[in-house]
Amino acid sequence: RPEQAVYFAASADDMRGTGHAADKMAEILCLACPGKKTIKRFEDAGHGTTMLERYPAFADELLEWMEHV
Repeated sequence: RPEQAVYFAASADDMRGTGHAADKMAEILCLACPGKKTIKRFEDAGHGTTMLERYPAFADELLEWMEHV
């Protein structure tokens, strides 16, 4: 919905079952979303919580975003 905020986080090395990289898929989803949206792309962050393991500062970035939406 237009009043909702959405944060997309995806990595180029996260290949989905369709054969597409998650960062490209997130980009398409982001374009289709109305309202406030943020996208964070990584090259080598993996999938899910692996992003936080490989990039610990990303957790702080997420918290900062949540505090301001």
